[in-house]
Amino acid sequence: MFGTPFVEVGELGSCIYLWCKKEVLPNGVIVYTQFNDKEEQIRKDLMKKHFSTDIEKEVFIAEMVAAGEITKEQAYDALVAAKNLNKAGYGGFLKALKEAIGCDVGKATLIMKNKGELDFKGE
Repeated sequence: MFGTPFVEVGELGSCIYLWCKKEVLPNGVIVYTQFNDKEEQIRKDLMKKHFSTDIEKEVFIAEMVAAGEITKEQAYDALVAAKNLNKAGYGGFLKALKEAIGCDVGKATLIMKNKGELDFKGE
């Protein structure tokens, strides 16, 4: 109903994933809170540090797919390797983010309804 994050809009609106603070209350309820501006800057800085931002490699990989030199599956594997998007890279980023923010973090879904209403839902 809300499409696929970062890909398509659904009939009721759209959605995106966000990094956020995650807190488990004593009664077991999980509360997700969006990062403030300072925390968001910390996240962006750590993403630059832990994951490659070499756009030139990404363009070359896309060109190789378009030219039929490699398959989309091979391109995905190449991008994962080039950008350090593997388990170790992700784990290092997540650990550094938790330490820098000072709490647990998680992924939440921000839902934007067609009427302009916003709904924030943690996962």
